[in-house]
Amino acid sequence: MRHPRQPPEPGEPLRQRVERSIAQVEHQIWLLRHLLWWYLLPPALAILAFFAQVAWQARAGGWWTALIMAGLAFVEVIVFAGVYGLNQYAVRSELVPRRQELEALLVSLKDETP
Repeated sequence: MRHPRQPPEPGEPLRQRVERSIAQVEHQIWLLRHLLWWYLLPPALAILAFFAQVAWQARAGGWWTALIMAGLAFVEVIVFAGVYGLNQYAVRSELVPRRQELEALLVSLKDETP
């Protein structure tokens, strides 16, 4: 909703459209490279705080409670690291090649005379 796609206007140069596509791909790459800070870290910290509170309230349970809470925190870290790694893989395998293709197309369009 914040970034609606704009259909190409009649008579819009292809070069201008390719430049706009490169800007969109670069923005998506930036978002996914900074995914940790704006998307993963806030809920991860909240979940870790919840686990810490539960561990504190159940501290009378002894070492087993601490071990279970540490295991849950470890699973959470593994899940969030997997999500981060999957997104970085998507950047490397899909978005960077797409940007390179668009840049090559833009160079070929600049070489042509109208």
